[in-house]
Amino acid sequence: MPVDVYVGGAEHAILHMYYARFFSHFLYDQGWTSHREPFKYQLALGTVHSDCYKLSDSGKYLHRNSVKIKGDEVTEKSSGRPVTHTVEKMSKSKLNGVNPNDVVSKHG
Repeated sequence: MPVDVYVGGAEHAILHMYYARFFSHFLYDQGWTSHREPFKYQLALGTVHSDCYKLSDSGKYLHRNSVKIKGDEVTEKSSGRPVTHTVEKMSKSKLNGVNPNDVVSKHG
């Protein structure tokens, strides 16, 4: 019996989906199951992105609380060095994560 809904992001879609479909097709071809596909419905999610700040000269990531934004100019608060602002995949190593408790407190 196939799964009703498979929800997964890109990091799961490659191997999980590949192996699930491979085994499901194999079992179907052998006549051991009546369904060819392992999932009735698939919902692929994207990655979560957030603002990212890096020192322009060294590429070191900075927390958003460490930067000063004035118009289009972004600088490090402590040194005044120029900072590059980008939007990248949310990651602890890029210091651009969001505290889930803050999100729940704000949005419920």
